Amino acid sequence: MHIDLYSLRYNPLSGGGSHQTLALMLASLVEAGHTVRLITLEASIDAAVAPCPVLVRPCSGGFFAQQRQVAALMRESQADVHLLYGHALLWAGGLYKRGGGTGAAVAYLNNYLPGMGLHRPRALLFVLRRRLWEKTFGAALMRHLDRLYFDSPVTQAVYESYGYHHARALMIPEFVDTKAFAALSRQPAPFIKHPDETHFVYAGRLSTDKGTDLLLQAASLLPRQVKVHIVGTGPMESAARAAANEQVHCYGWQSGDALAAFYQHADVFIHPCRWVEPFGRTIAEALACGAPVLATEGTGAAFVAGSAGMTFKNGDGADLIKKMQTLTDPATRAALAAHAPVRAHELEYRNSARLLLDDLAALSPKK
Repeated sequence: MHIDLYSLRYNPLSGGGSHQTLALMLASLVEAGHTVRLITLEASIDAAVAPCPVLVRPCSGGFFAQQRQVAALMRESQADVHLLYGHALLWAGGLYKRGGGTGAAVAYLNNYLPGMGLHRPRALLFVLRRRLWEKTFGAALMRHLDRLYFDSPVTQAVYESYGYHHARALMIPEFVDTKAFAALSRQPAPFIKHPDETHFVYAGRLSTDKGTDLLLQAASLLPRQVKVHIVGTGPMESAARAAANEQVHCYGWQSGDALAAFYQHADVFIHPCRWVEPFGRTIAEALACGAPVLATEGTGAAFVAGSAGMTFKNGDGADLIKKMQTLTDPATRAALAAHAPVRAHELEYRNSARLLLDDLAALSPKK
């Protein structure tokens, strides 16, 4: 098949987890023998490491201009399948199909629409205007797509409650190379451990939506034998560093083997997000390294953790403390950790790739 993927940008080396998923998705399609192109609307600083040609087609206009431009590019292409990566260009596929486009048009959704109001604070008028458009004209365009892919059942449920119910939806987890993390050699411990201590590790953006403040507050109320290790950067990094003491330790951003060392030596990997996390790839990475998980209930983070995780009530500091205390028990941790390798294997990106490849083959007009 000839497959064109469309994304605003592509920065797998310097960007977040969504860019890493896109990189593995591209590689999987290429390895399966398909002709693949990536078309972006912004220049990619990491284009040289892409496994396929990257075509940059800048757009000088705003949101609506982007949708029209991508729909036009789809009409000009001879691709069998057009895959819109992320929510930003979702409606271009609807414009293309509504206009008589014959190639399959699908979208992979791993984040939320601006009108849902779930992102970091935006101007109220902007959110209301986008919500009105998304729930009327946008929803009608969405239904022209051949398939919607969601990275978790939580993401799918949020979209469907918003009116984006698609008869041909399919859940395909984010592409995470859990096998590579599981295969890493044991790294030296990045912190000192004593037998009577329990070490909780968080890795990710430091912000209120990720629950950094909840974690800091909990740490201040727990016994000194409970240690919290915070890896990452973000708006709350200065607050986290200010709170650092014998219980709370901050390390800034880590990657590669350095990050794996935190996963490998964590007694518990903790993800106390306030917002409805769509997925949570750091959780999948931690599972691959054998760590049990404490995550917020009702989020994609809890879905990823599966039977290797324990949950606490969203935003409830008292429940977070209670569950952290529960996990100071080695037997409780061991029971959860026993499920980590199996869950990590289930989340291995090659499983997601097989789901995607099989479905694209069924949708392609050139079966």
